[in-house]
Amino acid sequence: MFQRLLHNLMFILACLAIIVILFSPFKLFNGKKAQQFRKMLAVQEIAPQRLFISSWRIIEASYIDPTMNHQDWKKWKYRYLNHIKTDEDVVVAVNTMLASLNDDYSEFFNKKKLQIQDAYIRDNSDKNRPKIITKILGNKTSAIVQLHSISGIVQSAKVTQESPYFKEPKRGDIILSIDGYKMKGLELNSAVRLIRGRSNLSKVEVLRGNKIINLSLVSGNLGIYKLDAITLPDNIVYISIFSLMGEKAPKDFKKILDSHKDATGFVIDLRGNVGGLFLNAIYIADEIVEKGNLVTITYRDGRKTVIDAQIPSDVTEKPIVILINGQTASSSEILAGALRSNHKAVLVGEPTYGKNSIQQIIPMQNNTAINLTTSKYNFGGDYDFVNGSLMPDYPVPISGYDILSGNDVQLKKACEIIKSNKKQALK
Repeated sequence: MFQRLLHNLMFILACLAIIVILFSPFKLFNGKKAQQFRKMLAVQEIAPQRLFISSWRIIEASYIDPTMNHQDWKKWKYRYLNHIKTDEDVVVAVNTMLASLNDDYSEFFNKKKLQIQDAYIRDNSDKNRPKIITKILGNKTSAIVQLHSISGIVQSAKVTQESPYFKEPKRGDIILSIDGYKMKGLELNSAVRLIRGRSNLSKVEVLRGNKIINLSLVSGNLGIYKLDAITLPDNIVYISIFSLMGEKAPKDFKKILDSHKDATGFVIDLRGNVGGLFLNAIYIADEIVEKGNLVTITYRDGRKTVIDAQIPSDVTEKPIVILINGQTASSSEILAGALRSNHKAVLVGEPTYGKNSIQQIIPMQNNTAINLTTSKYNFGGDYDFVNGSLMPDYPVPISGYDILSGNDVQLKKACEIIKSNKKQALK
């Protein structure tokens, strides 16, 4: 009896610890402290049934929508409890519960998925982070290659982003082979090693439209969060931020600003940036905004937290234009919205994805975690989401023909705004 009571007490205390940490506004379970906390929980091996119940309770107490998508949340506990035998049963059951919330972003992580997530956050260089690889040609980033796979088998490799200064490969190119190795049908990890592991000259076969083209290129590996800075004509600095996952992103961004103090202006490219770490968006915005409200966070009980700029430092007064499109989402939307609402930037391109929710990775026992939507954010006034998206100040559609021909009309518009020094656009 005493052992059972002690076990229950330990279980309750663990749940309370998780909830306390969860509701600390900016503890997003990233970095060394998060890893330490996860390790502490990981060694607490508990029975699968208790892991399931613990997960069910945490979701009930923390999910952004207290109505749980207008359903009876208790039914899920009783539906699965007696069927839980292993940790994998927990994964299936909890993810099924989460799917009922009609939330594409909440997910239960098993040990392997959690390790991959941590690798993205740390430095994006871990061998287990496939999917996106950066290609290097000479000293300039040429393209982002997206691997599409089904059950770990590569179906296609496609160029999704390119440097404005390099003509090949082009966005929209389908990579057919590298040095004679066919991409289609390769196991995902084999394809990753093939693309990442070549530092010498490679022969690449691509499909461009209905034509097969052979290219020679030098490839190398960069983390997917990598910030690229290229000086365009008229001393305009183009900064490409493909992801906000890496913990080094804010420091790298500041280095770019500090090394280009004489720039005419800055173009920040967030097209295709599906987000990353919430705090990365805040820290980067803080490097530009001297004072003002960056974003307002709303929790399930209606509480609001206003995050203000905290660094009254050497902020730039140069014109800033941010490029956005339908794949600009989550933390990248926070960055774009925070700069625009503080009159530090204008938006050029197409409406953003419209993901105004924030997820927290909640560590659980048995080397698992819950990635859960716990809050939403907005900017207020005329700078908030319209029809679910952030709207560009200068709508500039771009066609597939423009992309394939290397005619980046959105980047051209951004440079025109900076060259004309439209300070009024930023006010």
